[in-house]
Amino acid sequence: MAWLRALPGPVRACYEAGPTGFGLYRAAIAAAGIDMQVVAPSKTPRGPGDRVKTDRKDPELLARLLLSGSLKAITVPEGRSRPRTRPRP
Repeated sequence: MAWLRALPGPVRACYEAGPTGFGLYRAAIAAAGIDMQVVAPSKTPRGPGDRVKTDRKDPELLARLLLSGSLKAITVPEGRSRPRTRPRP
């Protein structure tokens, strides 16, 4: 995380929530004090013909939407707890 601290500030960043959880969010906040947002992929505004997700297009879209203030951040749960589920029979 040293490279995060080395970035000239203020730094704003975002990423789409996914199977990796919220570890990156917590590390960015704790290690470098970065203004980090986690956004739901289903809530990311996309054009009617822009349904294909690619590794090149997604970061560009997220960066533009972050700068314009068009993203809706989700609430990141505190701590490392996971939601409780009932055990399966």
